[in-house]
Amino acid sequence: MFPDCRSHAYLSELNKRDSAAVIKYVDSGSTAVNSAVIVEYLKALVKTGAIAQFSDGGNVRYMSNLSRLEPN
Repeated sequence: MFPDCRSHAYLSELNKRDSAAVIKYVDSGSTAVNSAVIVEYLKALVKTGAIAQFSDGGNVRYMSNLSRLEPN
C-alpha cells in the first residue's frame, strides 16, 4: 500500500500533497517513529482538521504508536 520509506523527506513531500495519507501511514505502524515523524504527523492532523479529534480525545488511535518512538 505504501512504499517502505521511513525518511522525513518522504513524509514531508507526502504532507504537501495528501496529509490524510501521512496520518494513515503513521497510524499503520509501518514506519519508525521519531521526532521528525511526529512533526509531520502533527502537521497532517492540523491540515486535515483531525487535530480537533486528537485534542478532545475523540479518537484514541491518533499517535497510538508512540511506544515505537525511537531516539534521533
